[in-house]
Amino acid sequence: MTTPLLPSSSGRSARGGPRSTGRSPATLLAVSSWLRGDGAMADIALTRALAGSPDYVLARLLAQALSECVRPAELRELIGRTATDRTA
Repeated sequence: MTTPLLPSSSGRSARGGPRSTGRSPATLLAVSSWLRGDGAMADIALTRALAGSPDYVLARLLAQALSECVRPAELRELIGRTATDRTA
């Protein structure tokens, strides 16, 4: 059994919060879902994030990558590379 990457409260925040404040939790839920291989949930969460904030760059970039069928492993590698670049 795997441990979820996000506490259940993050999912509730993304689904039930006001649209203007739900973009970050919804985007985080999208990344977590995508990394677990749940592209459908990632798409729903990104749609939610962009509905309230269509100019939210992180959500737009992730939505574009998801629509281009970037695999979870590729996303994980990109996140790891970005984190390493920031600490170097």
